[in-house]
Parts: sequence; C-alpha cells; structure tokens
Amino acid sequence: MLISLFTDASFCPDTKVGGWGAWSRCELGKCEAGGAMKRELHSSNEAEARAVYAGLLMLKKERVYWLDRCTRILIQLDNAGVIDAIHQKNKENKTLQPRRLKFVEAILKFEQDHSLIIMGKHIKGHSASKSKGSWVNNQTDKLAKLGLVEARAWHAQSAISGTQTELPL
Repeated sequence: MLISLFTDASFCPDTKVGGWGAWSRCELGKCEAGGAMKRELHSSNEAEARAVYAGLLMLKKERVYWLDRCTRILIQLDNAGVIDAIHQKNKENKTLQPRRLKFVEAILKFEQDHSLIIMGKHIKGHSASKSKGSWVNNQTDKLAKLGLVEARAWHAQSAISGTQTELPL
C-alpha cells in the first residue's frame, strides 16, 4: 500500500521559530495535523526537514495501523533540497547543515525501522493552480502558518517570563 504524505513548514528568521503542516492519504483514509516546532531553527531548509519528520510521526501516532500495511510513502513537498537529501543524492553537499542532516537521518531511520520505501516528489509551492496537489499544498501551508503563530506566541511568552518551555516538536 502507498501513503501519500504532503508536508510544509513556515519559518520566521527573526524569532528562529516555525510551524509544520502535514496531510496524508491512502486507501484507508486521510489524516492531517500541524503544530509549532519546539526548538530553535537555523533555516527554512531545517524547518522543511523537520516538517517531513513531523508528518511521519503524525502517521505513527494517529494512523499506526496504516504503517503495518504500508510498503511505500511518497512524500511531496516544495523543497527540492530535502528531497535530494532523503534520496541521498547530495550526501557530500557542503550546504547540508548538520541540524537539517539530523532530521534527514531521522527520516531514513524511520524508513528502516518500519521497513518502508520512502520516496520524495517536488511540488510547486504557493501556486494558485486548482489542481489537487496545489490544494493539498495550500492546506499544509495553512497548518504550518497556524503552527508558526503558536510558536511565535511561545517565543514572546518565553521572552517575557525569561523561561523556555518546550513545544511539541
């Protein structure tokens, strides 16, 4: 069975926080979620890699029975660098930041732990097209932006209180 997983991230370079969104579908149904990222981000690329990992964790938490029947996951996102890293095409690329690589390694470990084949497909982001792929990408973008709002509120509260509580991812 194939699961299609669309992911997106929203990143604020000023506060170094972000949000994620994920939407998945297979013959057993569909699932979507989003939220704030709990640790400081260094780039939008790192945010995108974290969003993919968060989407996989969403499947494990919300639809674990899908993973028992699944053999392949097609991850679709608007970041070609993360897709290349998942496919290990740019292993030697010096622009791969260590923090982004950490999440790519976690994605590859997820693939191995669940005996899956994870594939990536680049989709055009922020498109006004009426295609199904554009609709889903816009939906994950909305979820990621809601997560960013939550992360910014957390960041502002942390600045006021002088303490940092952790967010879910």
